[in-house]
Amino acid sequence: MKSPKDYGPGYTGQQPTMRQVNELVNKIKTHLQGKGPELQGAALCDLLAMYIAGHHPSLRDDALEIHINAVRALVPVNEAALFEHYGGKPEGWDDPPPTRKGN
Repeated sequence: MKSPKDYGPGYTGQQPTMRQVNELVNKIKTHLQGKGPELQGAALCDLLAMYIAGHHPSLRDDALEIHINAVRALVPVNEAALFEHYGGKPEGWDDPPPTRKGN
């Protein structure tokens, strides 16, 4: 029988606790804080690509879909926390988006 993969110190093979998730998120946030959206987005894209690359090719589409659905579910919660921190939404935030022309 093949021995399990060693993912490094602290890996237990168990579902992470919210405390573990928050600790890791806070460490990553300190590195992203103050960087522009282009740099943050590029770094997050690269990290997500690393995560997806670790899945068998036959599972990657499903893993990406599950991940994107989780992100969409977390956006409203994070939006509320962000605006609470900064004292409210910027003017025009809830305005309908402009209509697209062409493609």
